[in-house]
Parts: sequence; structure tokens; C-alpha cells
Amino acid sequence: MKKILIISSILLLFVFIVLFGNFIFMSNKTISSQHKIGFVISGIDDKGFADMQIEGVKNASRLYKINYKLYITGSFDNIKEGILNAIKDGNDIVICGNGFLAEKPILEVAPLYPKVYFICMDTIFSYYPQNVCSVSFKQNEGSFLAGVLAAKMTGLKTIGFIGGMDIPVINDFLIGFIQGIKYIDEKINIVYRFVDKISKKDPFQDEQEGYNIAKNILEKYNADIIYAVSGKTNMGIFDALKFEIENQKNNKDAKENKIFAIGVDTDQDYLIPGYILTSMIKNLDTGVVYIIDKIINKEFSNKNYRIGLKENGVGLSEMKYTKEIIGKEIINLLEQLKNKIILKEIVVKSVYD
Repeated sequence: MKKILIISSILLLFVFIVLFGNFIFMSNKTISSQHKIGFVISGIDDKGFADMQIEGVKNASRLYKINYKLYITGSFDNIKEGILNAIKDGNDIVICGNGFLAEKPILEVAPLYPKVYFICMDTIFSYYPQNVCSVSFKQNEGSFLAGVLAAKMTGLKTIGFIGGMDIPVINDFLIGFIQGIKYIDEKINIVYRFVDKISKKDPFQDEQEGYNIAKNILEKYNADIIYAVSGKTNMGIFDALKFEIENQKNNKDAKENKIFAIGVDTDQDYLIPGYILTSMIKNLDTGVVYIIDKIINKEFSNKNYRIGLKENGVGLSEMKYTKEIIGKEIINLLEQLKNKIILKEIVVKSVYD
């Protein structure tokens, strides 16, 4: 009797393992083979905007067991070609990381491929076909806080802003930044430049032009803080800051002025420890995972998803290298103002309004 019970138990356990194991296998197979992601962008390795989105794609791939492939177009003109290549390779989720520059090609291609999901990061479209959505961020809110910090830290009362292109999303950074500065001191001078007005290359990848513009703002206009909002071009801006810092150290006759930068998109504070006050982080990686989750759970809508301070879509870095320089009083003020924005006690202007 005991042998029969043991054999029966073993048989039941075997059946359970086979059935349950097969269920797990089939579930994983469904998840991993149901979708493929093609990520299209003009350039990478910017330690910011592009790289953060790629990190989001990788996170989504791990989380949902989805294969992905990158399509680096090399220029804005080739975005449509990149999209078509992604579709040709069988990707049914196509994410474009070049913001408004991808709107036209997506709206041209999307109606031809109704079974493909098209996602555009960091922009708002004029209209949305059934298989299209975009994810945008309230960069104006985070930039307001960056403006407050800059106004509190400037000694020369002149602050610079360098944007990659004169387009709505970059102007949204600028309008919030100016409002934050003026919230503290109406008399502070603001010098702003857009790289695309000067550069003949991709304005978000032109490090040399970023260097030239930043050097001009620091030397000609005597600014002591620059908010850098220009992708990989930021590396050139930071190099100009390094040059000025070293110049001050080596020139005994030069009057020492503390000069700083503010980074963007990802935490860039480590690039010049102690001299990048903070970075206005745009959580693009979170945005990518957020929208992939919508697709996986069949909650996708053809609309714009916009996230800000309240949703942790934007915010300032932890200021790891500059906390002591900035001081608790200013850090506490930034936290208070952040809460006021979330509670809508302070309304930050936006170009999208």
C-alpha cells in the first residue's frame, strides 16, 4: 500500500512538473517572441539624451524578454530610412529617439503598417494615428529649479544657456529656466544661443561648435554659469569650462571667478566634479519602459503621455559633488519650490501652453 502511494505521488508530481513547466515555457515563449523592438536614432554615445533612451530599451528588453536592435541613422535626413529598416527586420515596436524630427517620417509610414506600434520620444505630435503615440516631459518644471539654483549661485549676474536647436522642446527648457532665474532676481542677465544657428553639422553632436559658443559666452559676456542643453555637444561646452578653469589656475594675474555648468537629461555631474552644479534629469529610460509596459498590457493609446516633477519624469540630480558648495539653505529652497510646483502653487510656463 505504501509503495502504491509513493508511486502515485511521484506520478502526480511528474504530471504537475510537466504541465506547470510547459505553462512557464509557453508563457515565456509568448512574451519573448510576441514583440521585437527597433530603436531608431541619429547618433549615440552622448552620455545623455540618446544613451538614456538606449538604457530604457535595454531595461524593457530584460524586463519583458523582448529582443531589440539599434538603428543608428547618422543624420536626421535618414530617420525614415532607419524606420523602414526596422520594420523590414520584423520589429513590431519602433521607437524613434529624435523627438520632433521623427514626426513627419512616422506619420508618413505608420498608416502603411497598422500592426506596428510607433513611439516617438520627447515630443508632441499634431495628431495621432491609431498605432502611434509619443512620450514628452515637463522639462520646463525641472528647468525652473535649475534656474533658481543658477540665480542663487551666480556671482557675476550673467548666466548662459546653450540649446541644440531652436525648437519647441529646447525652448521649453529655456522658458522654465528663465522663469526660475527671474523668480530669484529680475536683474540677472541671460545670454542664450542655439547651436543649429551656427553649426553645419548635427547640432546635437557638434562638440567643437559647443566649445566655441561656450567660450564666447564665458569670455565675451562674462557669464559664470552655463546651462548646457545640446546632447553630445555638451561635451564641447564642458571642455570650454575646463579650459577656463585651468586658465584661471595658471594665470596668477587673472581674477578668480567661480564658474559652473548645469548638465541635462542624465546625471552629468561626474564629468567635471565640483563644477557641474547639477543636471536637469529627464528620465527618458523610465519613459521608454513606461510605454512598452502599456503595449505589453494592452493599454496602449494613440496619444501623448506627458510626465513631470509629480510623476518623477524630470528632476535635479542629487548634486553629489556640489552639495557642500551649494549649501543646505539653497537645497532646502529647491525642495520647497519643487513641492509648490507639484501642488500647482507655482505654475511654470511652457511653450506647449
